[in-house]
Amino acid sequence: MTISAKHLPTQPAAVAVRSHVTLWTWAALAVALAASGGSVWLGMTVKAKACPLCLYERAFALGVAAVFLMGLLTRAYRTTALGLLAAPLAFAGAWVALFAVLLEWSGKLESSEGFLGVGSAAQQGLAVMLLLAALVATEATRGWTAWKALFPLIVAAVLGIVVGQSCLVSVAPPAPPPVKT
Repeated sequence: MTISAKHLPTQPAAVAVRSHVTLWTWAALAVALAASGGSVWLGMTVKAKACPLCLYERAFALGVAAVFLMGLLTRAYRTTALGLLAAPLAFAGAWVALFAVLLEWSGKLESSEGFLGVGSAAQQGLAVMLLLAALVATEATRGWTAWKALFPLIVAAVLGIVVGQSCLVSVAPPAPPPVKT
């Protein structure tokens, strides 16, 4: 019995080849590393212990960096949108950072002064996590039409918010701020 070549399985044509790494990929990786490194640096120089929310933000930023680093090292960027894999982590980090800023604005959380005295650490964390989420979303959708990219990004955002919220509900409520006299 002879099997002809026309009966052999072929690779699906739907696999898109992304043959090069773009500026968006490198920018997202750089911001993820800067966010996590800045968080560590701020904790070491101010000598303040990071709150659980800060640790979650740092973990999500490191997760984004790990996805991009592994994708670059293994050349997975050729067949996979690394930004789409990292998007839930970036959105979760932004969700946690937004919650921290809302707590700070309501007076339920005190945050240390941010880098170079520009805003608080919580506000800077939110700014960096929003930038990271935007870069990751841009990298995820490069080369796609708007409608094709919309559904995966919505799913990634919802998944990120669910993951971020699950972290938030597991954190004990913050202690009331000290009374200023």
